[in-house]
Amino acid sequence: MKKLTLVGAVAAAVLMGSATLAQAESGAFIGGGRLAYNWSTITYGSSSTYSYGGGSGFEAGAVGRLAVVEGQMGVHIGANFLYRSSLSFSAFEASEMAVGVPILFEINPFAVSGLNNSIYEMIFIQIGLQPDYIVSYSETRNGTTYTDKDDLLYDRTLFNIGLVVGAVGYFNSHVSLDVRYFYGLMSYSSEDQYAKNWFPYSVSVGLSFYL
Repeated sequence: MKKLTLVGAVAAAVLMGSATLAQAESGAFIGGGRLAYNWSTITYGSSSTYSYGGGSGFEAGAVGRLAVVEGQMGVHIGANFLYRSSLSFSAFEASEMAVGVPILFEINPFAVSGLNNSIYEMIFIQIGLQPDYIVSYSETRNGTTYTDKDDLLYDRTLFNIGLVVGAVGYFNSHVSLDVRYFYGLMSYSSEDQYAKNWFPYSVSVGLSFYL
């Protein structure tokens, strides 16, 4: 219930903020592509007290940004292909491929507070939601890889929605560098007695190029 409330609150904030700002001042839209490195794993229960080994992956896709108030606020939308090595312990490893759609609200805290500086104007805080759909999931146990549902240990939840918090720096109108933290709000598996208490999370570092 708390996670659903959090999703609703973030979604409402993003939508209300975007609508309000769009009425205040219309900015330019730019589009391009994003490449990123990610490191993923899971937490046990509602806290990060227990965590399992994770692994490296990558992200690639399209990105778009609307500068609602130039130099101060914007809306970021993407469509990414993601590869994650989500679990790794002993002789077991799980990996997955997914499609993620981040919808992020951006704000420059320095510009909003009145600090006018060319460096400060480059940095934005990002917060929003990212729905994920798992298109492929596999498990490797003792050197053998399994993809068939009947052979898998965990019935992976195919749809997830996560909270995204991060920061992005715009070097110019064509290149940006971002760091994001994604925390899944739905369990790793809805059926397994252990995995239903696992929640995936990842950290990514991405480079975007705009046309």
